[in-house]
Amino acid sequence: MAAHGYDASLPRNATIFFYSLLAVFILILTDFLLDSYFDKMIEAEIHDKILTRGMEQVTAMRQHEQEMLGKMHVDSAMKELSERGRMAISEIAPKSGEGMPEVAGWSQLKRKVNEMPAAPGPAPVPAVLTPEPAAAPVKRARPLPTSPVGKPAVEGAQQ
Repeated sequence: MAAHGYDASLPRNATIFFYSLLAVFILILTDFLLDSYFDKMIEAEIHDKILTRGMEQVTAMRQHEQEMLGKMHVDSAMKELSERGRMAISEIAPKSGEGMPEVAGWSQLKRKVNEMPAAPGPAPVPAVLTPEPAAAPVKRARPLPTSPVGKPAVEGAQQ
C-alpha cells in the first residue's frame, strides 16, 4: 500500500519496451505469413485456370464467338440503324402499351411545344431586375483619438 495515496515506484520501462518490440515483431511476422499464403493461393489459381488450359480449347472458343458474330450480321444492322433510325427496327424500337413503366421515356411523351416568335432585337429587361441606384453613404463626424494628455494623437489634426 502506498502511504501517500499514489504509487511512488519507478515505471517499468524495460518491460514496456520489451512488449512493444514483441508486438511489432508479431505484426511483421503475421504480415509476412499472410502475404506468402495469398501469393501461394494466387499462383495455384493461375496454374489451374490459365496455364493448364490447352490451346485447342481457346481456339474452339474463339471460333465459336466468331460464328456467333457472323450470324448476327453486325455490319448490316449498324448500317440499317444509321440509315432508317431506331423506330424502323422493331427489335429496338420503344414499345408502348402494357408493361410500360409509369415514367415513359422522353421520346414517348408526345408533348406539343409552343414555340415563341423570334424577337427582332434584344429582349427588354424587366424593371424588377434593374438595380436601383445606391444612396450616398451618410458621413458622420467622429472625434479624433486623443492622447492621455488631451491633445490630438495625430500631429496637425484639429478637434
